[in-house]
Amino acid sequence: TDAYADAFFKAYPNASVQDMVSIDKTFRPKTIITTKVAAAEKPVPVYSYIFKWKSPARNNTAGSAHGFELPFTFNELPVAGFICSEPTEADNLLADRLSSLFVNFAKTGVPSADGVPAWTPYTEETPAILYMDHEFTLQDTADDELEEIIDRNLFR
Repeated sequence: TDAYADAFFKAYPNASVQDMVSIDKTFRPKTIITTKVAAAEKPVPVYSYIFKWKSPARNNTAGSAHGFELPFTFNELPVAGFICSEPTEADNLLADRLSSLFVNFAKTGVPSADGVPAWTPYTEETPAILYMDHEFTLQDTADDELEEIIDRNLFR
């Protein structure tokens, strides 16, 4: 609907139509629900992220699809196949940082890496989400209006 598209591009002004379909309508709503419940009920910190790196695959139309962060998480871009067949220096740095985040999380319980802002846990008061791309940014969610539209139309 127009309301959905308007709310999406208000929350994510630099996103593409492909982002609207693959991220927020398909995966993000249930991730938000799960994150909110876990943050409220679990005695441990909950961390949330959105992987925003855009694959050059399929003539730059593959976007940032579900699971595309995995070769970066394991710092294995050579086996990424079509996702990242010719990694740039910036892609390799992203893989180094993303891998370090998760290695340090496994070691210490706190995700951290050089060149990445301090990743604060997601809470009801501060719904922090780390946006991962060649640049990492930590933001409070800015998509409450979008979330309400998705919840009202997809999950009721």
